[in-house]
Amino acid sequence: MAKIVHLSQKQNEQLKGKSDKEIALAAARRAMEEARRNRHINEPEQLASGKSYENGDMVIAEEAIYRIHHNENYLMHVIPPVESMNKLGAEHGTFAFNAKPKKYAEVWQPLHIEFAACTGKKTKAIPDISENFGRLFLSQKAYAALETLLTPCGECLPVTYGEGEQGYIFNPLLTAEQLNAIDKKLTTHDQHGNLENFGFSEEKLKDTAIFKTQLDTFKGIFCNDAVKQACEAENLTGISFHPDVANPIGEVYGTEQ
Repeated sequence: MAKIVHLSQKQNEQLKGKSDKEIALAAARRAMEEARRNRHINEPEQLASGKSYENGDMVIAEEAIYRIHHNENYLMHVIPPVESMNKLGAEHGTFAFNAKPKKYAEVWQPLHIEFAACTGKKTKAIPDISENFGRLFLSQKAYAALETLLTPCGECLPVTYGEGEQGYIFNPLLTAEQLNAIDKKLTTHDQHGNLENFGFSEEKLKDTAIFKTQLDTFKGIFCNDAVKQACEAENLTGISFHPDVANPIGEVYGTEQ
């Protein structure tokens, strides 16, 4: 069974300065998870679909889907906008701040990226994998472990960092919309049309290692269990996996790498 990590204190720290709506949403999610635990659901994988039978028992998804989050105990990669504009030009230089699933391989010039600690953190550790703004940084170790899984779903674009060290930025290109994999029963909006929750059809994504969705303006990255297992098998550091795919914070529970 996957190790359950309770991070409510860390979540409270991250919510400092957030809007009342964001704080209320986080509190509601935490209450929901507590209610689920009280129903004796101990496996995080059971929560991946968010579905339940009429008797209240959760549906266990055969193909678990996870949202990837950056582990703030490690530095996060940053793509300098000036570097991106200078090397990729005006048409493609928005790569640094445009999360849309757009192809860049044909025009790519290796960028020199930077790493920065997350707010309130003093770490100096560079991870094997970093998640930021809908893309992943991959060290050479991570690239070797994940290339086969990731390349059918996007581009691995070479970058440098530090004193000439080499790595990759993985640019996911597949979307849940392309695969008709949005679960409409789990995707809800409030009375003003604002997105409240969303979910995916695990069956339609069973052969898709990693993808994005327009529902969150392509800023989230989602993966299947094969990616999670590959990261765990190689002890790759820097990210965590959370089955609550609609939670952009992801600090209620999950497995950390």
